[in-house]
Amino acid sequence: MLVTAEILQDRGVVKFIPVLRRNPSKTLPPFLRTRLWIDFEQDADYPARIEELSRALHQAPANPKPPIGPNPYSDAGSSSRDVFADSWFSRHQSSAMLEVQKRGAFMEVAFGSVAKSIRCEHRALLNVAERSLIHTFGWPIGVVLHVDDKKPKPEADGIVATIASHGFSDYERFDYWALRLNGDFYLAQNLFENGRDQQAIFFNTRMIRTAEALLYCRNLYSNLGVEIGSAVHLRLRHSGIGGRNLSSSNPNRMMWPIERKSAANTSECKIEFQHPLTDRGVVEKTMELLKPLFVLFDYFEPDESIYQDVIGNFIQGRCT
Repeated sequence: MLVTAEILQDRGVVKFIPVLRRNPSKTLPPFLRTRLWIDFEQDADYPARIEELSRALHQAPANPKPPIGPNPYSDAGSSSRDVFADSWFSRHQSSAMLEVQKRGAFMEVAFGSVAKSIRCEHRALLNVAERSLIHTFGWPIGVVLHVDDKKPKPEADGIVATIASHGFSDYERFDYWALRLNGDFYLAQNLFENGRDQQAIFFNTRMIRTAEALLYCRNLYSNLGVEIGSAVHLRLRHSGIGGRNLSSSNPNRMMWPIERKSAANTSECKIEFQHPLTDRGVVEKTMELLKPLFVLFDYFEPDESIYQDVIGNFIQGRCT
C-alpha cells in the first residue's frame, strides 16, 4: 500500500525495482507494469541478473542509450548537405576557367558550411566579405576593390568579382571569386609565382596562401554568425604545376641543391573541420591540405616546425 501510494503520487519515481521470483506468468500489479523489472526465475541466470540489478541501482547500464538523432522528417533532418555536389561551385568554376587558365598556373579554393542555416542579404554580404580579408600578403584572397569595372557585382544568389591586374614584371593575373548568400565561397586566382618565376613553385608562398584561405574562412563565418562547432568542407586545388621546380620566395629559406620537379599538372585535397579553427588548427589543416601538393615534388615533406614558423609569422602579420 505504501509503495502504491508513492508511485501514484509521483509517476516519475524510480527507486522501486520489481524482482520476479516464482512467477512464470510474469504477472505484475497494474501500477508496476510499465516499470523496469528483473527476472530471477532461473537460478542459472542468477549472476547475470545480480549484475543487471546492480547496474540498475548504480544507473550504469551495460548498453547505454544512444543520443537522439535528427528527425529525418523535420527541417533539422535535412540540415546537412554534400557541399561540393552543389552545382553552384561547378558553375562558377566554369566561368573562372575562361580567364584564369590562359594566364598560367593557378589555385582554386572552395568552401561551404554543411549546415543550411546561413542566409544573408547582398549589401550585408559585401560588407562581411570586405571585413573578413587578410591583408598581410598585400593582395588578399577575395580582394574587394571599389573601382567600377572591378568591384563585386550582385547576382541573384550572391556576389561575384572578376579582376584582371598586373603583378611583377607587368605579368597579368586574374582573380575570380564568388560568395553566395548562404556563405559558400569559390576562388580561382593565378599564382603569385607566375610573376616572379614561371618555372617555380614557392613552398613558403603555398603555405602562406593556404593558411590565408583558412583564416579568411574563419573570419568570414565568424562575421556571418555561423554557429560554433558547425562542420565546414574546404577544397584546395593547384593546376598548371607540371614541370615546375620547388623553390622559395625568400632567400633566407633556401632549398637544398636538389631539383624537385613535378610531373603531375594538378593537385587537390578536400578536408572537413569545425568552425572556428584555432591558430594551431590552421597550421594542422595547412599541413593536411598541402601534403598532396608537396609530395609531387620528389616526396618533399617539410618539418612541422617550418609550418609553425611560416604560418605563425603570417598570423602575426609577417610574410616569411
